[in-house]
Amino acid sequence: MTNADIKKAVRSTPEWRSLRKSKFETQLIDPVTERPLAKNANLHHGDLNVAHYSNLSPERFMLLNHDTHECVHFIYGNERVRKDWKRMMKNLEKIFTWMDGLNK
Repeated sequence: MTNADIKKAVRSTPEWRSLRKSKFETQLIDPVTERPLAKNANLHHGDLNVAHYSNLSPERFMLLNHDTHECVHFIYGNERVRKDWKRMMKNLEKIFTWMDGLNK
């Protein structure tokens, strides 16, 4: 069974749907952008180990809007770059500060 198959199987369960619904009842904003959650927000699993994917403890999940979810996985989800996420965040801050200076 592939990782995608495992994730698909877990996401098709009533427990997953219940967890997703309860998260929408308790979390109203995207924690990165502080914007309201979209109806199609992703239920993001903080533990990226697929062997733990069926552990549906609510504290292991948060809702992220689509673009935020993509960004999180781009920076942290790739095992090759995960070890450098702190450096990458510092580099992004430098780039955004530079952009702020150009866009005054």
